[in-house]
Amino acid sequence: MTAYCIGVDVGGTFTDVVLSDGARVWRAKSPSSTTALGEGVIAGCRLVAQRAGMTLEWLLPQVARFGLGSTAVTNVIAARTGLRVGLITTHGFEDLVPIARVRREPREGWLVPPEGLIERDWIAGVAERIDREGRILHPLDSTEVVQAAQTLLERHQVEALAVSFLWSCVNPSRATGAAGDPLRLSPCHGGVWRRVAPGSA
Repeated sequence: MTAYCIGVDVGGTFTDVVLSDGARVWRAKSPSSTTALGEGVIAGCRLVAQRAGMTLEWLLPQVARFGLGSTAVTNVIAARTGLRVGLITTHGFEDLVPIARVRREPREGWLVPPEGLIERDWIAGVAERIDREGRILHPLDSTEVVQAAQTLLERHQVEALAVSFLWSCVNPSRATGAAGDPLRLSPCHGGVWRRVAPGSA
């Protein structure tokens, strides 16, 4: 059976899709939706499947590789036009993001940290800890997670919540569970970092 590859580039105006079976190539372009980037991806994939003479529902199970890139996200980061994101993390590690270890940028003769994507006040720590083997050393209290989320939402008016705990790449269950209750407090967007970047530490 033929294995297909799909490449997608989500831009601010258009989403470009390329489909290949190793011998032939089909291309399609669909409008991007600034409020739901996935809509343009699905529309583009459906169009490229039609151009190859198949349905998207038939094609997707045959895809061996799916690549996704987005200049739209890069533009949001560069222009600082995204949502106000609050971060819930392991207590004692709240300053790791603002410190931005290793990375420095030259500015007027000095090496300085890059401008942060999350303000320090938008980061809340909760008491929990596992070791590098994934063993629980200090269990997570869901009440503390909810309180941290309420503080970020009400005091700092964050519009989205991210959850990233130490060693969640080994044991993602705490981050997955912690993302549940707080996200029902408000119609904000939120996600578990493990789902966004699986396998990263």
